[in-house]
Formats: sequence, C-alpha cells, structure tokens
Amino acid sequence: MDQIKANYDRVLLIAVGLFLLAVALYTALGLSSVQEEFPAPDVRSSGESFEPDTALAGLQAEAAKVQDESGAVWSEQGGSLFVSRRYLLSEGNLIDIEESGTQLVPGIDNDWILKHDLDYTDRNLAEADADGDGFTNLEEFVAGTVPKDTASKPPLWTKLKLKSFEKIPFRIKFMGAPSVRSGDLAQGEEFERGTEFSVNTLDYSSPTQFVEVGDKIEGTNLQVTQAVFKSEVNDVGANVDVSELTVKDTATGDVIVLVSGREVDSPYSFALLVDTIRGEEYRVDKGKTFTFGPDGSAYKLIDVDSVAAVLEQVGSEGSFLTVLPLTTSAETPATDASIENTSNP
Repeated sequence: MDQIKANYDRVLLIAVGLFLLAVALYTALGLSSVQEEFPAPDVRSSGESFEPDTALAGLQAEAAKVQDESGAVWSEQGGSLFVSRRYLLSEGNLIDIEESGTQLVPGIDNDWILKHDLDYTDRNLAEADADGDGFTNLEEFVAGTVPKDTASKPPLWTKLKLKSFEKIPFRIKFMGAPSVRSGDLAQGEEFERGTEFSVNTLDYSSPTQFVEVGDKIEGTNLQVTQAVFKSEVNDVGANVDVSELTVKDTATGDVIVLVSGREVDSPYSFALLVDTIRGEEYRVDKGKTFTFGPDGSAYKLIDVDSVAAVLEQVGSEGSFLTVLPLTTSAETPATDASIENTSNP
C-alpha cells in the first residue's frame, strides 16, 4: 500500500491510458459496423454517365401533369384541397352532404345550397329569405335565381296563390223543339235549318226564348251551333225526348251540350287569387283578364279547379303559368306539355 501511494501518479496515468485505449478500440469497432451498413458509393471515373434515377423520373412526370392545365389533376369537390370534406350529423347519422344523395332540405338540391353558401344546418332554410327580396329560398331554387342577390328573383306572378275556386251556376235550360214531332226525325239526325228551340232560365225569371241554329241566347255569350234529335225509353217504357242543343261561349270558347228537359253542369267558374306579398285578393272569372304587379301586367285565367289555376300572360299567348293553392309549397313550374284539358279560345 505504501508503494502504491508513493507511485500514485504513475498508477493514475496507466489507468487513464488503458481507458483511452479501450475507447479507441470501441470506436474503431463501431465505425467498421457503420461502414458495413452504409457502404461508400463507388467512385466513378471521369466522363462515365450516371444511371437513371427512377424515383426522380417519376417525380418529374407528376410535376409535368400538375403544370398541364388542360387536364384535371385534382378535384377540389367544391372546397379547398387542404380542407376536409363537409359532413352533417342528422338524427344520429353522419351525412356526406356532397355525395351521399341525402337531401338536406326537401325540394332543394344540396349542390345548390353549397353553391350559394347557404346555412344547410338551418331547419327553416326552405322558407328563409336570404336576400330579403320577398322570395323564399325554395322559390328562388325553383325559379333558378340567385338567393343572395336582390336583383335576381322569380317573376312576381309566382307570389300569387289560389285561395279557392267556385263554379258559377248555369242558368239556361233547353226545353226542346215545340214545333217538331218525335216521329218526324231519325235517331241522331240534325234538325232542319229554321227550326226553333225553346230555352228558359232555371229560375224562370225571364220569359222563354226561341232560338235557331246560329242565334245567340239573349243576355249571354252562348251561340247555338248544332241541334240533334235523340230519344230514349224511360223506366216505364215510354219514349222521351233527349235531343241535344250544342252552344258555344263566344267569350271563352267553352262548348256546352244542353239535353232537352235536363239541367247540365256549369262550365263557368271563378278563382280567388291571393298576392302573398301584399295580402290582396283577386276574384277572376274563367276566361277573364286581370292586372297584377307594379308594372300592370295583364293575365288571363284559362282554367281553374281545386288543384291549380292556369294563367296566360297577355302578350305571351301559348305560355301557361300554374298557380298553386295556398297550402301547397313551391314546385317545378308547369310547362305547356304538363297542362291538360285547358281551353284556349
């Protein structure tokens, strides 16, 4: 022990030397393994060509596609490349509002809602008025106008709704041909020219009129156009006169067949239309015209029933407009082909 203390410096120096030697050997062994894992590239001689890099060639090809504007490389699907797709949680289901096919708002396409940046989470989106022009989003969609532009809005007539309609009682009754005996004519034969026919009002407040084919019934627009003899056997076996008198309303073009001694349904009716913006009502007889809107546009009522009223704008004859009932939401406007059984005088 005394000898170690006397030679302490030498012992320490030897220990340090042995440690450094061990470190050097460990480092050398580690470097050798690194070289084995990452071998040095071959040194190419001067002027020798490089082999093509397939990875680099692929990147260059894709870069060329991106720069070529003639072809669609990426599709943004209505949004940014760096923004995730839009989904909506509805009744516990996650809906892809762009491609799921689930309609967010009844009657309105999802694409149209997204295109015009409307709030598709609003439960009242269809009835909302995005630009405050008096037309709902649903009405704007049906008309193909822009819901956030007050200068783009549907025609004013689309604010008309059908409140009700009524038939006007038909007051004329054909009573027969008093001067003709039933045996004088064959079944279905036309009466001779000059034959007089008697007609009355149903309440008999006016005197009996006698008219011929070609005459107008006094106090009406009805003109007699044809008269045909007909008869039939009744329940007790007797022959009864059921001759037909055809009349035409010269104002509306309606053709009415009057049967001797019988009441007939009225072809006349009127519509009660409501301006849903101002609350004004218009009572319009079938075949008559009325004006509507600040520009005083004139419209003619072509036909009406409980389903709809059919209008024709004066000056645009042949183009029919369908007015829906108050309780019916906006639908696709009717075209000429979709209108049936309408009179066009």
